[in-house]
Amino acid sequence: LRNARGELARDGRLASSGSQGSQLRSLLATGDEVGCRGEAVAKAFRVRGGTVDRRDAKHRSSYMRSQSSIGRVLLIAGRVALALIFIYAAYAKMKPPANLRWTVGDVRIALSMFAMEIDSFQLLPTWGVNFVAHTLPPFELLLGIWLLSGIALRYSALITTLLLAAFFGVLIHAYAVGQEISCGCFGPGEHIGPERLLIESGFLGLALAVTIGAFLVERHRSSRLPEPSPVQNS
Repeated sequence: LRNARGELARDGRLASSGSQGSQLRSLLATGDEVGCRGEAVAKAFRVRGGTVDRRDAKHRSSYMRSQSSIGRVLLIAGRVALALIFIYAAYAKMKPPANLRWTVGDVRIALSMFAMEIDSFQLLPTWGVNFVAHTLPPFELLLGIWLLSGIALRYSALITTLLLAAFFGVLIHAYAVGQEISCGCFGPGEHIGPERLLIESGFLGLALAVTIGAFLVERHRSSRLPEPSPVQNS
C-alpha cells in the first residue's frame, strides 16, 4: 500500500478532487494504520521470542551446571571409595597376626605370610615373590593416600586401573586353571571364586569410571581456560 501511495503521489492522482480520490485516500490511510499495527505486532513477537530464547538458554545453562555438579560429586565419591579400598588392603596385608604388636619384626612376619600366598599362584620366582610381598602393600598404602588427596587424579586413577586390571587377570588365570588358593587381596582367607571375581570386577569398573571422569573433567577445565594472547615483537 505504501508503494501504491508513492506511485499515485508521483502521478498526481491524489491531488484530484472527487469521490474516487477520497476513496483512494481513505484506503491508503487504512493501509498505513494496518501496516503500523503489523510492525508493532512483529516487534512484540520479536521481543517475546528473544525473551523465550534467553529463558531457554538460562534453563540449559542451569541444567548443564546441575549435571556437572552431580558428576563432580560422583567423581569425588568414587575416588574416596577407591582410596579406602587400597588403604584397607594395605592394612590387611601388613597387619601382624593375632597376639602380635605393630613392630617392624611383626610386620615382616605378616609380609612373609603374604609372600606365601603370592607363591601359591606359581607365577613368580622366589626373588620376585619376596619383592612383590614387601613392596606391594606399602605401594597400595601410598596409592590410597594419593587417591584420597585428589592431586593429579588422572594419573593416580590410571595407575589404579592398571593395577586392578593386573590383579583381575591373575585371579582369572588362577580360577581358570582350577587353583583353590587364597588370593591374599584383603589378608588371609580370601579364596578365589565367583564371588571374589565379581567383587574384583566391580573394583575394576569403579576405577575405570573414575579414570574416565578425571580425564573428562581435566579436558573440560582446559577448554575453559583463555587462550594466551600472541606476543608482539617490537
